[in-house]
Amino acid sequence: MTILNTAHSFYLASKRCLEMRETGKNSFEMLMLPAIVNLSFAAELYLKYLIEQKGEKVKGHNLKKLFNNLEEEHKICIISIFDKIQNNKQDRMKKVPSNVAEKLNIKKHLDLIEKNFYKDFDALIDQQADSFVDWRYLHENENFRHINLNLLFSICDGAREVISGKKE
Repeated sequence: MTILNTAHSFYLASKRCLEMRETGKNSFEMLMLPAIVNLSFAAELYLKYLIEQKGEKVKGHNLKKLFNNLEEEHKICIISIFDKIQNNKQDRMKKVPSNVAEKLNIKKHLDLIEKNFYKDFDALIDQQADSFVDWRYLHENENFRHINLNLLFSICDGAREVISGKKE
């Protein structure tokens, strides 16, 4: 199996883990931890594939190091997808009226999201550079970690866009 096929398999696995499954009356489950691990690994493999297309071999899990090794136009593609996703989500969050947020007791949660979620690409890739290792071994780490799936999806989707453009 090629690195590209493997990346795609982990990408699809992550999306399936994010599907809500009804588990009973008024309850559902989503497999968040496996989704994060699979998506992190898919992002890593897509980046490695793009780097290998330049004739280079790379090892390691650090997304920032891998990303920095991409061609500039590939970086721009990924960041533009990230910016589009982030702006859409941020606009939706800002539409929650403060009185509604207070009534639902979610204002504190929205403030936490604003602080940790709406960072620029560089800040998030620094924070999540080792997401595959960090989340794969979450059970060994007592520190709670924030994760922004938009970063991981934009890496995967941007790489997929670059790759599909190369095939045409």
